[in-house]
Amino acid sequence: MDSPLAKELFALLLATSMFTSGCLSTTTLDYRYEVEDEAINSNTNGTTDVLFTMTLVDADEAMPMADLLVTIDMDEDGKVPCRSGSASNCTLSQSGADDDLWELDEVISVVETGLDICKANCILRFSVTGPEDAEIVGPTILHIS
Repeated sequence: MDSPLAKELFALLLATSMFTSGCLSTTTLDYRYEVEDEAINSNTNGTTDVLFTMTLVDADEAMPMADLLVTIDMDEDGKVPCRSGSASNCTLSQSGADDDLWELDEVISVVETGLDICKANCILRFSVTGPEDAEIVGPTILHIS
């Protein structure tokens, strides 16, 4: 860095970074959930089974239900999106006080609605996504019986 121009550019870069520190948000929301097959041995060849439940066990804040998406991977049959209040083949039903939020300790049921996603016994692979920049941690595979 013998060049006077290089020294000036470095000093300018250093000064700029000092003034803008903290101006850019790098905050991520953290959510952790647990999964359970509460209705063990109740799955049928029908199209209205509760596949599994998810409980929000740790969170920085409640998650907007509009942002919550559970996607079930049915291998060669494709992927099935599950949302709250959707008219698709899978929906999310909740038990909390606020229908717009997934709150801490609230249980959400992942329910078939018109498609037999899981027969009496299966292994489900799924993903859970939420708000942009959120980190969501929990299981992504479940043996349903």
